[in-house]
Amino acid sequence: MESKAGRAKTLAAKALAAARRLRSFIRQDEGIDFSQQSIINYRNHVGRLLAELPYEEAMIRAIGADDRASFDAFGDVQVQVLRHNGLRDGMVIYDVGCGSGRTAAALRREGWKGTYMGHDIVPELVEYLNRSCPGSNARAHGELSLLA
Repeated sequence: MESKAGRAKTLAAKALAAARRLRSFIRQDEGIDFSQQSIINYRNHVGRLLAELPYEEAMIRAIGADDRASFDAFGDVQVQVLRHNGLRDGMVIYDVGCGSGRTAAALRREGWKGTYMGHDIVPELVEYLNRSCPGSNARAHGELSLLA
């Protein structure tokens, strides 16, 4: 059995590989602000996944996970980090860039009792999060800014 440190290292390597894959679909059109272009590219990426894959798989792969197991495992590591840094029941989490809810789902599996709020730029991901984690309060916002 792999140690927690080994597992975290493996997941970090997978996250880096996923970031490299995501970078490959980013392109810059002339005359469009880079932040706005990033939003367009990410939404197009999610749209392509939804057109090509079953819904659940598209939502998992949209944030860079290879499969449900890696989606769940990385979320579990995120919760371990949050707990290590002081997360307790009764606290509020505001998850900027919540995506399809990897952290929200892991908090739920772990039995955390608190208020979860999320924010992402892709409405389809937020819809999936709210469906798969009832009681979460995630919202989509079309700009790279915070909603409080």
